Amino acid sequence: MADIRRPTLDALLAELDRALGTSYAAVLFGSAARGDFVEGTSDVNVLLLLDDGTPATLAKLTEPLRAWYEAGELAPLVMTRAEWARAADVFPIEVVDLQDAHRLLRGDDPVSSLKANMVHLRLALEADLRGKLLRLRRGYVALHHDAVAMSRLLAGGSSQLVLLFRVLHRLAGRPVPGPREDVVRGAAAIAGFDAEAVLTVDRHRATAKWRATRAEYEAYLGAVETAVRFVDHLHVGAHA
Repeated sequence: MADIRRPTLDALLAELDRALGTSYAAVLFGSAARGDFVEGTSDVNVLLLLDDGTPATLAKLTEPLRAWYEAGELAPLVMTRAEWARAADVFPIEVVDLQDAHRLLRGDDPVSSLKANMVHLRLALEADLRGKLLRLRRGYVALHHDAVAMSRLLAGGSSQLVLLFRVLHRLAGRPVPGPREDVVRGAAAIAGFDAEAVLTVDRHRATAKWRATRAEYEAYLGAVETAVRFVDHLHVGAHA
């Protein structure tokens, strides 16, 4: 595991300070905040919160973000403070993920005070898992004889699945583990799927030359199917 690309991030913040002063908040989230950042694979995820989203304010971001984009970094998420304060019902997975692990870079902490409705969270989790299942099935059919493409599809989506399994812990009323392997094993115990089917893929998410066998793809697909069925029948209360 490598540290995040700190010089690039520091340069971005310095440019944003010059452009926006103290009128914005910046939050680091995802693997860089969680401590499982992998150089060359993981993105540096940043949330920017502004006072307003007018074109005049957005135009102030263009120059500060130029070097960031040229370095190949992922575009930050940009929202107004008012939008973020009302986003927990439509972005519940993102909200609880930030609450589990985030690093405040600038401004006041906008994360800790939000509350996710567990009914909204269950629906969002089911939707994301079903979407992943559909992509995996489509990939199995379309890429059946292309081991490279099948492997990339599995490895490229592994981090998202681990994120969804963190949400599953919350919905089940369990503490969310820190290590990825503990997240997967805990989710497997909750939902009843084969943990090794997922971990085999996740351990190779940063291995460019890894090739999944057809049996490994089918086992991974089966694990996601089982998780979907469990979440579909899961009953939760309204509040965290």
